[in-house]
Amino acid sequence: MPRISVVLSEETERRLRRAVPRGRRSQVVERALAAYLAEQERGEAFARLRSLSARTPEVPLARIVADLRKDREGR
Repeated sequence: MPRISVVLSEETERRLRRAVPRGRRSQVVERALAAYLAEQERGEAFARLRSLSARTPEVPLARIVADLRKDREGR
């Protein structure tokens, strides 16, 4: 597994040492970073969907219902 160097504030390092036993700190930092990155990726995906939605014309509900009925009747 690759290693990286991370600089923490003294307060964060103190809290980490107090809350997480030695030998588990890397795992906790790994999980926290993975969760942060996943949140960022979800936010970026949501922004792309919002942008796409803004460029897509709205379809009236009545048309959606009519198209669904037509499709179901054709089966």
